[in-house]
Amino acid sequence: MNVAISKNEYKTLLEMLEIAGWVLSAHKTEDDPRTKKFRDMEQKFFALGEGMGVADFFEYDPDTKAYMPTVIYDETIDVFDYIDEYDDDTFWDELGDRLAYRDLVRQVGEDAFENMDPSERFSKIEEIRSAYFEEFLENGLERIVMQNR
Repeated sequence: MNVAISKNEYKTLLEMLEIAGWVLSAHKTEDDPRTKKFRDMEQKFFALGEGMGVADFFEYDPDTKAYMPTVIYDETIDVFDYIDEYDDDTFWDELGDRLAYRDLVRQVGEDAFENMDPSERFSKIEEIRSAYFEEFLENGLERIVMQNR
């Protein structure tokens, strides 16, 4: 299959690959074997750089047999505004969700929580979660503290 794309579309594709790569591996210290297929696909698209008029985006490393992004790539393909926005939204959502879950389990006990009707459990978690989100909107982390350290 051949797909014709412009230089700008190629750059957009590289941005998408950068975001995907961040999600898959930024939190890892070693390559995850499950993501090899994604890294292989990324390499295929990196190899097209010269033909797409951005040869200065990548350097081929014969030792690793891989294309490596250059400083020019890093300066051009900047997706961290998207990633930061996602991280910020996800942080508050996850914090509220986890605290609400924890608080409900503490209120009713683990057995009662597990045996609770799913719609009732959802409703109670949502009520607690809403209170946390209200707090976060008004005060951020200012009043979140550890007790009994």
